[in-house]
Amino acid sequence: MDSTEKLDLSILVVDDEEGIRHGITTFFKKKNFIVYAQENYSSAVAVAKKRDIDIAIVDIRLKEGKNGIDLIRELKKIEPNIIIIVITGFGSIDTAVNSMREGASDYIVKPIDNQKLLDAVMKNIEIRLLKTENVYLKNEILHRYTTHQFITKNFELELILKKVNKIKNSPVTILITGETGTGKEVLARYVHYTSLRKDHKFIAINCAALSEELLLSELFGHERGAFTGAVKRKIGKFELAHGGTLFLDEIGDMSLGIQAKLLRVVEENSFERLGGTK
Repeated sequence: MDSTEKLDLSILVVDDEEGIRHGITTFFKKKNFIVYAQENYSSAVAVAKKRDIDIAIVDIRLKEGKNGIDLIRELKKIEPNIIIIVITGFGSIDTAVNSMREGASDYIVKPIDNQKLLDAVMKNIEIRLLKTENVYLKNEILHRYTTHQFITKNFELELILKKVNKIKNSPVTILITGETGTGKEVLARYVHYTSLRKDHKFIAINCAALSEELLLSELFGHERGAFTGAVKRKIGKFELAHGGTLFLDEIGDMSLGIQAKLLRVVEENSFERLGGTK
């Protein structure tokens, strides 16, 4: 059985030579891939915005002024996990380094050996699948085998745990204060994993590490076209944590504008995505 038969993978082929596009397209269709072939930057970007693309095979030299490096950058903005294989008849170390720096996974020089190209594609697909499985297994281990129980003889901490245990199953917002390193996130995880929310997500975000615009997008999500670069709808942390716990670290470093929006969420239990109406 062909190893690609059940994967249902899609490939975007971008090359300004019709013969090469046709050859690669025909070869990969026979290998059970869904193939979209385009000749330039703008048409390739248009396809990537409309379709879910797993792999892009990109020629460095393209027409219309923008080259393959420009396309790699844009494809990575649209889909960060896309696998990109660079092909070119103008092989050089600088070209290879630049393409890899921008996010390409592999580099092949023309004339193209279709079998080598397939091997490169399958190798990178396997790597991506292993990474996905690794993340899943790590989460399973944390969920099943990590204990979140406190063992302490400290009287003050015991009082705090008594208070927490009284309210942890209630739909309330908890404010945890303390100096850096005193275990605020540890306590937040205790609240989550010993409560009725334990089977749902625990999501943490450091509010001090993000710019105001990015923090708004991360918290509330955004609709497509909400701002420059918003090519797809993004689900925010509030939605992702629904039914579970959202831990907002360093909220004191938020701007007053974001704090006002956060206050509305806390008071009304509702919010809108950026660019949204409901």
